[in-house]
Amino acid sequence: MKKVLLIGDSITGGYTQKVTELLDGKYEVYKVPDNCRFSAYTLNCSRFWLGQQKLPEIKFSLENPDIIHWNNGLWDTAHINGEGKPFCDIDQYVSNMERILEYFRKVTTAKIILATTTPTRKEKENDTAVAHFVSEIRKYNQALLERIGDKVDGITDLFALVEPQINKVIKTEDLIHLTDYGKEVCGNAVAQSIINADKKEDKK
Repeated sequence: MKKVLLIGDSITGGYTQKVTELLDGKYEVYKVPDNCRFSAYTLNCSRFWLGQQKLPEIKFSLENPDIIHWNNGLWDTAHINGEGKPFCDIDQYVSNMERILEYFRKVTTAKIILATTTPTRKEKENDTAVAHFVSEIRKYNQALLERIGDKVDGITDLFALVEPQINKVIKTEDLIHLTDYGKEVCGNAVAQSIINADKKEDKK
């Protein structure tokens, strides 16, 4: 049975159970148990998660999965502690993501699926601790797709899926995480992307 590895932040964690249920009996689904946080964090830790190096505090590893579904962005686009700019500027973010993809290609033969970053609710712009701006998330997604969209084996456009129905998909409590309905719709989309990518010929 083919192995699927989900790499991403707490949004990924939100839809993992649904993906696992939908793919049960067809694929073995694994999720990096760590919150993959910033793109730089994923870039650094992928060598441990993919079994190329060992670190005592990182217990999980999965060598050469058949499919990787991957998402970074919410942490990179966050305005931390009231700063008037994202934690990671757009050029560095795109560079980090490109390097992550290159590393996946170097150490695995996996089909790679990229998920776009989900939008947050409008009220999140006023969060003095960690603010997000949908306009910036959109720009980061666009820049990323322009750079590596044609280099991956599939794209799950979670931004386009969530934005039109954001009031149903994103919680009112924290303005960023998925509701139960959101977990369902995102999980359905991710599972379908995995099935579709698996049917495609390998990227050359």
